[in-house]
Amino acid sequence: MVQKLILAEKIYSYDPNPDFNSLFHRYLQMLSNEIGELAVNIEIEAYRKKEKRLEIKIEGQDEEFFKNLLKQKIGSTIRFNEIHKGDVLKGYLIGVKKVGFGIFIDCSIRYPTTDVLINLHSLRNQLCRGKKNSLRKIIDSFGFIDNFPIHVKVEEISQSKKEIRGLIAKDTLEMINNWFLDKLERVFVSGSTRAQVKKAIAITGHTQDVITIKKLGFLENIIILKEDTNAPGIIAHIGKKLKFSKLSAIRPLKFRNLLN
Repeated sequence: MVQKLILAEKIYSYDPNPDFNSLFHRYLQMLSNEIGELAVNIEIEAYRKKEKRLEIKIEGQDEEFFKNLLKQKIGSTIRFNEIHKGDVLKGYLIGVKKVGFGIFIDCSIRYPTTDVLINLHSLRNQLCRGKKNSLRKIIDSFGFIDNFPIHVKVEEISQSKKEIRGLIAKDTLEMINNWFLDKLERVFVSGSTRAQVKKAIAITGHTQDVITIKKLGFLENIIILKEDTNAPGIIAHIGKKLKFSKLSAIRPLKFRNLLN
């Protein structure tokens, strides 16, 4: 039986005239790498433009197995009534700086489409030890921009209002805490594959300034810079080669300013 799946991972481009066929081809290659030797064919059934997600068709031997494997490794959309308190969901920041009372995370929730809110009070408690920093200061200090991947723990569900409130999940908090502890600056890149980021670094002559590039998603990567390397300076150079991407600086020194 043919299996269909709407993947949770977003496929988007900041290019006003994007070549989605090329992007889809690269994504299918990535899926093949994720699940190893394929006993199935994976085809794009549809591109859900509003959601920026692919619906794929899985056909061949062990379709159900590979469908579950992709759900585990990549994630898939989930219905509102399947969400429970305590669930940990992977999502993407959306509409950053558009509201003053918190941040919203697109966690692939459908029927109805619902984004998870982490309110300002929770952000202050989790990221600022309760200090009353403004939302804008918190966002700027952590380099949060749209499409930044984040894991969310579901804290409260309103069935009547179809709203979900959450907290930053443990693994994302640990990641941020590691940034604070190692004191290394980082650059978050949204809208480019790891190969494209690596190429931009090489072309601009900054390979010696980089420890590694950590892949957070197909189009989301974090560049970990060597000690005493300045993130805004790197952005100024590689940004010219990644003109259809969005970049932000992650600077641990700014984290400390939130605690004073």
